[in-house]
Amino acid sequence: MLADPLAKAVADLREEQVFKLVQERLAEGSGPLTIMADIKTGMEEVGRRFCQGEYFYNELLLFSKKIAEVLALFKPYLDSYGDKKKGVVITGTVKGDFHDLGKNFISLLFCCAGYEVIDLGVNVAKEEFAAAVQKTKAPLIAISIHLTHCLETLKEVVTAIRQTGVDTQIVIGGYPLEENDMYYVGADFFAESADDALQLAASIFADKTKKTKPCGLIFINYGL
Repeated sequence: MLADPLAKAVADLREEQVFKLVQERLAEGSGPLTIMADIKTGMEEVGRRFCQGEYFYNELLLFSKKIAEVLALFKPYLDSYGDKKKGVVITGTVKGDFHDLGKNFISLLFCCAGYEVIDLGVNVAKEEFAAAVQKTKAPLIAISIHLTHCLETLKEVVTAIRQTGVDTQIVIGGYPLEENDMYYVGADFFAESADDALQLAASIFADKTKKTKPCGLIFINYGL
């Protein structure tokens, strides 16, 4: 049983209630990252219910639209980071996968943690990911995957990114994936949660600040 009202509203997919509670907490002066901690708790429960068959894919697609509206609520507060942003993160969903709830969530979480996020959207071709890497040299790239049959596409995306010549470390995770898939697609790490992704990002950007070997991160779908 979730005690926090916002976490419970997220877990129950109560879109309007989520929107209202976030508005209220921002007005009260709560910080974006603090609010996201409660949203994350609710999202974890959503993922559990989805895995147990309590929620269907179409329900999550509809709910993702409200998460996008929540992101818009945070924007004025996130803009205050200005030049203090920790670095650039690219996000997107692989070709053939239109699911964006996990992507939107991890994008918002990275924004709240102080990163500049470039969202490529859903159904993104491998060439687009490769072009974004070449253009921005972003140390961190977050890619969402939800559908099992997109594993081959993910492998192609990883290969395309490797072929850019940009020195990149890749971590995968998400509902249809397991650790063995990391070896199959040629990734470097497997992450089970958004917390794992944030910890890896912190480590990567810390190394970048120390002027060690530059690297990037691909995070595949926050369990949804």
